[in-house]
Amino acid sequence: MSETSEKTQVEEVKQSEESNVVRQAVQPEEPRRSQRARLLTGKGREFHQEKGLSLRFDSIYERWKVLTKVAKKSVIKQDPSNILQEHIEGIQREESELNSVFDEYRKIDSPAHGMRLKLDRCASVTKIVIQNALSQIKGTEEELIWPDAS
Repeated sequence: MSETSEKTQVEEVKQSEESNVVRQAVQPEEPRRSQRARLLTGKGREFHQEKGLSLRFDSIYERWKVLTKVAKKSVIKQDPSNILQEHIEGIQREESELNSVFDEYRKIDSPAHGMRLKLDRCASVTKIVIQNALSQIKGTEEELIWPDAS
C-alpha cells in the first residue's frame, strides 16, 4: 500500500505542478500598482465632469459680461451699425453657449442657485442690450435703459 500511496502522491504533485503552470500561462502578470494606468472611479469621473462644466460655465459667463459692457459702450458712443451687429451676434453666441453648458450640467446634477441666477441675469440683460443696440441701428430716439450686467 505504501507504493500505491506514494504513486498517487507523486501523481498529485505532478498534476498540481501542471495546473500551476497552466494557471500562470492563462493569467498574464499584472504590472505593479505604481505602473498601472490610473483611472477615476465612477464618482470621481462624475465629480470631475461637474467641476469642468462649472468652470466652463463661469468662464463663458465672464466672457458674456465683458461683451455686454463693450456693446453698451459701443451703443453709447454711437458706433456704426456693422459694429453693433457684430456685438449683437457675439452676445447671442455666448448666451446660447451658456444655455447649452447649463443644460449639460442639468443632465448630470441639479445646478446651484447661483448658476441659475447667472443664467436668468444673462437672458434678461441680453434682451435689453440687443433691444438698445437695434434701436441705435434703426436710429430711433428712445431713452436707453441699461441694467447692471455684473
